[in-house]
Amino acid sequence: MAEKRFCNNMQLELALRTLFGNKYYHFAECGQDPKEIKKAMKDWIKKIENRIDELTNYDLRLKEVSESLLEELKIDISQLEKKNNDWIIISRLIQLISYLLGFDFVDGEIYRHVLFFQDKTQEVGIAQKEGKLPAEEFNWIFRNRNNCRRKIAKQLKNEGLTIFKISEIMNIRQTMVRKLLKEE
Repeated sequence: MAEKRFCNNMQLELALRTLFGNKYYHFAECGQDPKEIKKAMKDWIKKIENRIDELTNYDLRLKEVSESLLEELKIDISQLEKKNNDWIIISRLIQLISYLLGFDFVDGEIYRHVLFFQDKTQEVGIAQKEGKLPAEEFNWIFRNRNNCRRKIAKQLKNEGLTIFKISEIMNIRQTMVRKLLKEE
């Protein structure tokens, strides 16, 4: 027996709370109401659009395909009550995730490297949420910061990025990048 299409959905609540915090607390019950789902998904798309816009300044193709997929998702979500297009929505989300992880041109090849990093405030926030003592984490960072920066800068340079792009990614001055690249 097939389950009801619109029903309580704790996974949707958790996904939305990952982006919006407590704004969507107790949203699982709203999974029964397609109008509420559409509203939440429109909020999600708007937030994702803003974040993609921040992240894709240097990659026009990634920006264009991501924006195009999000526009198609808006249309699909607006038709949520009229037709069962759940698999189309899921497929577009899989495609968006694939693009954001570096895949492109529907050939299974990786065309861009994704670099994840945190600033000090973000690292402390995560350490606190995980119940770790930030002091021990930061002692290691302060002892090894330049070695780590040097390795990252060299890796990015080897991948063909300019000094300017490396400085933007690492959030340090170009002179610091040059200094790191000269050190052994």
